[in-house]
Amino acid sequence: MNIFDIFKHKSIPIGILDGGLEGINVFQSLSKKYPHQQFIYINDLNNYPYEEKTETEIANTVKKNVEELLKYNVSKIIVVNNSIIEYCEDYLKSLNIPVIKITDILINYLNNNYEHKNILLLAKQYIIKANLYQKNLKYNHLYNVFSDELEEVILKKQVRTAKSFEKMQEVLSTVNNREYNILVYVDSYMQNFRIEFNEYNIGNDILDYAEVVSKAVEEEIDNTKRNQGNLIISDLEKKDFLKACYWLDNKYKFIKLGE
Repeated sequence: MNIFDIFKHKSIPIGILDGGLEGINVFQSLSKKYPHQQFIYINDLNNYPYEEKTETEIANTVKKNVEELLKYNVSKIIVVNNSIIEYCEDYLKSLNIPVIKITDILINYLNNNYEHKNILLLAKQYIIKANLYQKNLKYNHLYNVFSDELEEVILKKQVRTAKSFEKMQEVLSTVNNREYNILVYVDSYMQNFRIEFNEYNIGNDILDYAEVVSKAVEEEIDNTKRNQGNLIISDLEKKDFLKACYWLDNKYKFIKLGE
């Protein structure tokens, strides 16, 4: 094989930009569904959560991580963290490559499929307050439900335990008497609560986060090219990252940021 053949079959990577762990399941889902496409995921767990940082601190961290992705010649970047979208919109617009925002993906899906329907929006409190979704959704009734404790259930490996079912029942009890058509969560790691959602969300649709995102980026995928190996870049040591993302089961190469 000559050098031109090697270049011809080299995968052009797609970057996935995260802050904490909100979007890690996007990487997991996309890398499984599109095995011929290379994905490079980067997060910033040492500075997490972003809502405790100043806008300048957030911007500096995001720029550093974007510059890291650009070193790998990514063809586009999927931004899967709501805080990054909120605080760095102008910077993201200034980039010379396409940027796909998770907010746009979810909003477009809901407006196309649930226009003027009743929507239950489940998110952390700061996301609800930021109004990232509500201002752009076309709904009949929108019920905002926030819980900052569900993430802790995941991190403590309490999914599918009495604790997770108890916490989910508590969260959804606030809308027991409300009629809604779909439950929407805006952080991809909430996919880990599929069983709990089904237990307490009887008779309503539940957002299939992985499928919605996969469909939205389908046209961006080149299935004819060979995957050179998916990468995860993090500022944590590998053992700490594996501990935090214990549910990941796909193949990837781990790179410590700055090494």
